[in-house]
Amino acid sequence: MAINDKVSNPIGYVTIKAADDLLPNRFVGFDLKHPAVESKSIGVTECKWKKDEMASILAIGVGIVETSTAINIGDKLTCDTDGKAKKATGGTVYNGRSLDTITEAGFVRILLTT
Repeated sequence: MAINDKVSNPIGYVTIKAADDLLPNRFVGFDLKHPAVESKSIGVTECKWKKDEMASILAIGVGIVETSTAINIGDKLTCDTDGKAKKATGGTVYNGRSLDTITEAGFVRILLTT
């Protein structure tokens, strides 16, 4: 499903100084970069940010995140490479739940969790 088919519902943002170039609709880790595989994030980007820019990160609410795989509604989502989302398995740390189902890599709405 294309990103244009998705609508976010942001509630709260945090502002950070980006430690690396950040791509839109990806998770951001506590090191202020796209996080490592299966790690906790502070939230998701909504646009592109360059290293050392003050970046606004969606931390609370419903955001849109790019996935690297198919996702089902209700799936717990964790980080894959480059901050993309994938389905969390077992006791894996997760960053939110999918509000959409897609059959291949694309974009889903995510209800962010802390």
